[in-house]
Amino acid sequence: AASGEISPPIYKRDFSRTFYDKLREQVDLDNNKFWGKFVDSQMGKPSPDDSLPPIDKAEINHMKKFIQPGDIVMNGNNGSFVHGLLYVDKDPQLQARLEKQWGLKPGELANETLILHSLAVDEDVTVDGKVYKAGGTGPIIDTLEQYVKRHPRDVMIAVKMKGITEADRKQAIENGKQLLGRSYDKGFNTFDDQDIYCTEFVMKSWNQTTHPPDFKMSQFPLLPTPGFLTKILPDRWSKALAEDGFLHQEMIMTDGILASPSVDIVWASAHADRSKLFQKHE
Repeated sequence: AASGEISPPIYKRDFSRTFYDKLREQVDLDNNKFWGKFVDSQMGKPSPDDSLPPIDKAEINHMKKFIQPGDIVMNGNNGSFVHGLLYVDKDPQLQARLEKQWGLKPGELANETLILHSLAVDEDVTVDGKVYKAGGTGPIIDTLEQYVKRHPRDVMIAVKMKGITEADRKQAIENGKQLLGRSYDKGFNTFDDQDIYCTEFVMKSWNQTTHPPDFKMSQFPLLPTPGFLTKILPDRWSKALAEDGFLHQEMIMTDGILASPSVDIVWASAHADRSKLFQKHE
């Protein structure tokens, strides 16, 4: 806080710490410039072409009829959900901040829908002669319309928390606002609240409400175990690598949100059922 007071952690760890989890801290992936460049290169790759058409303005407008502030929208390409964002809708203060940030006239974003999310990479994009300004990296204010122009998506699913109140929705958005300005978590370190990755952002925005969600965490390897290591190492070491992954740590993935008993699907894009995540939830 501005006073220097440190708050309790937003997130409580689910899994016991592993050897590789501790190793990750020693390597300090959060601040390792070589790892940061690797993450940027992976996150900045364009999605390979597929047969699914990108979501257009009509489908976005259709979604907005069904979702409410505080809902979570997961999205991606090629039938894969790689990103989560917090739906805000209208917020005059956030709108004014974003208009100032983008150098726009007051009220120029009045017809667009505000979102909060955490991006690893972002840049200005020109579409049909119009420049769509980058929102930045880490937790940012954005509009849904300009986000999908800069980062075209062909699948989306929106979910709401079960049993929540209007106050919970407002609180989740306020919690998200408090995370703005932090850096993107390139170490994908869920239990550290200093930097925030995308699904971590929506989870922690909801964690501090009267209805915190029961999202399923995963022990996810940041890197696959190199095959040559398992051939040259003793069997017990190879077995440990295979079972524990490499730099394995606790993360919240999009399927941990979508398949959670805490949520209901409120809207899905036309091709969302092509996704394994959708089928898992069904």
